[in-house]
Amino acid sequence: MSSVSRDNQELTASVARIRAGYAGFQTQLRGSIGEILNGLGNGVYNLSNMIKPLDTAAEHYLRSVREQTLEDLGSLSERSLKTSKAEMHSGVASKAITVADALYKGFAVEVQDSIERAVAKDVKTSLDFVRTQIAQGRFVATTEQLSQDVEYTVTGKMKISSLDFVTREVNWAYRQHYNTIMVHVLSHSEVDHAVVDGGSSHGLSLKLDIYDQVQAKIFHHNSKSLLQPLDVGI
Repeated sequence: MSSVSRDNQELTASVARIRAGYAGFQTQLRGSIGEILNGLGNGVYNLSNMIKPLDTAAEHYLRSVREQTLEDLGSLSERSLKTSKAEMHSGVASKAITVADALYKGFAVEVQDSIERAVAKDVKTSLDFVRTQIAQGRFVATTEQLSQDVEYTVTGKMKISSLDFVTREVNWAYRQHYNTIMVHVLSHSEVDHAVVDGGSSHGLSLKLDIYDQVQAKIFHHNSKSLLQPLDVGI
């Protein structure tokens, strides 16, 4: 199979950075659990302030990931506009930029809401573990306990790890953001088809007027696919 486009490679790398960052945040939460238990044992923390290390970790992470997702979405806007050659089509460029800006704001909110949901759930899970430990008179937790007994999950239609949840939501939003701009520009430039780049449908010529009908199948939350113009080498 031919290699995927540069845009797809960069998008995939952006999602991987978000995943790695969230995994690092979870490691920090587990470290905070150990800190809290130890602090409860020696009097540094009490029942009223023991959540502080968890809240601090969450605040720092959310601030950092917000900046990263905004930067990623801005870069995706630029890449999609450039690859679709919006500037070459009279009357399309200015409208495309307006659409890209609106999508940028909308997907930024959606991504941040999803990440905040996972963060809040993981903080609660961490606090619940601390409470269980102290209820049993334990003021320490082994590395094995922290890795096996502290299970970070999000429950919606199904129960999945919060790390996978964040990865899926970001992957979906990033690809939808890029693809929606691409569809808008190509459609308004009187282009009927685009090609699916990457994933199980790689190389498929797709009619743009049925994009909404097939996006859930081809461009789902775990998708590695992206739309590209027919005349762009993949």
